[in-house]
Amino acid sequence: MRYSSFSKRAKAYLMDYLIVSIPIMRVISFIAFSFLKDTGILSVYPFILLMLMFCPYFMLGYLVLYPEINDILLVLASIAAIVILESIIYTLMEIFFKGQTIGKRCNDIRLYNTTLLKLFIRNILKSASKYFLFIPYFTVFVTKEKQTAYDLLLGTYVVDK
Repeated sequence: MRYSSFSKRAKAYLMDYLIVSIPIMRVISFIAFSFLKDTGILSVYPFILLMLMFCPYFMLGYLVLYPEINDILLVLASIAAIVILESIIYTLMEIFFKGQTIGKRCNDIRLYNTTLLKLFIRNILKSASKYFLFIPYFTVFVTKEKQTAYDLLLGTYVVDK
């Protein structure tokens, strides 16, 4: 069994993220526009959502500098929705493609040693990691099996197919 390189994993992640981000943004926007009809924040919500999806640190930094409870609650609810939807989509792809997402499939890598519960927990941790400076990914550089922190925690591996 040959463990997958960081570059293959990064390419697969970026490909998957670009594929998954558009439907997630549409669903969350629909939900937000359904529930926030009378608030002024809707005029900038598409920008907030875009920032949360692709540049979360700018949005989180803004909230630290200008804390308003309504904005904080909206951002936290949006982050929770993003993490949950991403986790569901990634888990369904890995179930359907037998341990692979579309990006992993294109890079000939797959997830090994998984169960349904491990898949879902792994995808929650993976999706949430972008809001924690991608710190869980640093272990890839120091472990022999090239595992992320959440792979170490769950005992999963990403291997070349």
